[in-house]
Amino acid sequence: MVPYRATLDVPHELVEHVAWLLYEHRRARDTRWRKLGCFDQALLTLVHLRKNETFAQLGAGFAISQTTA
Repeated sequence: MVPYRATLDVPHELVEHVAWLLYEHRRARDTRWRKLGCFDQALLTLVHLRKNETFAQLGAGFAISQTTA
């Protein structure tokens, strides 16, 4: 399980896999830096999909603005 204010009911391996896919995608496209790293971005996405939280809630949970979320 992955901790996120409460426990998110997805395996840690899933978050790592999604983070690796994001990393490869960023590297292939040579994108600029991001406020969140690949792991945190993957976690934010999975939290949104599993808990259907608003971007304001996600921003607060990850210490980023609602726009960035």
